Amino acid sequence: MGREAVNHYFKLIVQKGLTIGLDNEDYQALVGLLSFLKPSDELYQKINAVIGKILSDVNFFGYGKECIDYISSHTYLLPLVLANNDKKVCLSGDNSYLFWCQFHTEEKPQMSVSDAKNLLHCFGCNCSFNVITYLKEVEHMNFYGALDALTRIFCLEDTVESHTDLVLKYQNMILHPDYARLLTQGFDRLIKRGISSIDGVDINQIYMQRFGTIMRVRRKEVDEGFMLLKKKQKVILKMEEE
Repeated sequence: MGREAVNHYFKLIVQKGLTIGLDNEDYQALVGLLSFLKPSDELYQKINAVIGKILSDVNFFGYGKECIDYISSHTYLLPLVLANNDKKVCLSGDNSYLFWCQFHTEEKPQMSVSDAKNLLHCFGCNCSFNVITYLKEVEHMNFYGALDALTRIFCLEDTVESHTDLVLKYQNMILHPDYARLLTQGFDRLIKRGISSIDGVDINQIYMQRFGTIMRVRRKEVDEGFMLLKKKQKVILKMEEE
């Protein structure tokens, strides 16, 4: 493709970005246009600037704020912590599980994982994590690496790298009877205490979502809700078209 044609397609994409917004397909198209130009070309630099805008707004290849929120609420901390645990776990409070801390040496278990809130806090060393920051810490990943791993561990999307040792390590725990047993114990305890919701969310919804995830991971089915959300993401360009 010649430079004139590249410039024509680039202007069409920019116009789309200024009106209805750009999605992941547009990002891929822009990357393709770069292959027809030299890095020293001014047009190359303009296209690269728009690519930078897309990556900035949809944070790491398509994971925009809505997708990150979806990952945070549809991937679960409890099985991740269980996969790195080799000691006894017990129920604590209405919907928490008490572990021996994985981040410092202690004389008694003080690390609490709230399943419904998807949060971890150790009362010994005062560390706190959510599902993303926990995976970052224990697997020494950056933010994008943790997001990518979570989408594969919990089968939110289908990728060619879905069977790495790390993914299988955590998926094996999701499918392990111990995880289902702890979920059942937690649910039964809430029912016995007459608790019907946590932070305004019905406990039946909370546990249906978790047991549904176990079934989906077992069947290797992608999360259609996540895939639809990712496809719908748009980036509105706020720049003057030249």
